[in-house]
Amino acid sequence: MELRDLISLQSEILKDYLNNVWTTFATYVLGMSWIITFAESRTFLHDTPAARHAVIIAAGLILLIEIGTLFFLRYKSESLYRYIQTTKEWTTYALSESEGQPIDSKASKLILLETRRITILFPIISSIIGAILCFSFITMVVCL
Repeated sequence: MELRDLISLQSEILKDYLNNVWTTFATYVLGMSWIITFAESRTFLHDTPAARHAVIIAAGLILLIEIGTLFFLRYKSESLYRYIQTTKEWTTYALSESEGQPIDSKASKLILLETRRITILFPIISSIIGAILCFSFITMVVCL
């Protein structure tokens, strides 16, 4: 497998990560807007304790699954990052594909990989934001 294919694979992992994060955040925001904008939803959740409990449990489960998925995608990204550094292509890559001229291979490789790498801060920060949104949503549901 060529280096550009491995870097493309790293990009796909990052794309999956970002898609997962934004989808989950949107779920919580849509849930909050549903409660805020529709009186029927507030009435339904207030009058139906089983539905209210189901919504609370679902929100918590979404958060737990989200956190697990984010850390798993971070693990995949880091594993691929380490694998790429051991490949022959990584050690011999020294030419720019577009210009065909020698470039600082170490710097160029680091730039290509580091911009697509999911570091540990990604899932930590995303999980904190997700937890804030989740607990805000749950608080809205509980306070009905």
